[in-house]
Amino acid sequence: MEEDLTDPVSLQLHWQTQFQFPGYYGPFGMVFEEEGLGVTILPGIDQEGHARLCTEEVAAGRATFGVGASGILLAQSRGADFQIVGSFF
Repeated sequence: MEEDLTDPVSLQLHWQTQFQFPGYYGPFGMVFEEEGLGVTILPGIDQEGHARLCTEEVAAGRATFGVGASGILLAQSRGADFQIVGSFF
């Protein structure tokens, strides 16, 4: 099944919006907008101050993609069907 690339997607961050995420809002954000892509960026902390785990949010379908760390590997070891798109350091 081929996906329509104009379908809205969401990106779950692993922490609250702050200095380490400017690339998602800056250059990528401009490309998303210019290309007509509907991308919603979700903070990793909800309004009540509770953490949103990327693996749980993606697994539950509340986010399309997630920015995470070793939790992805732990979830895979427990049977989650996640694909790692990129690894950056």
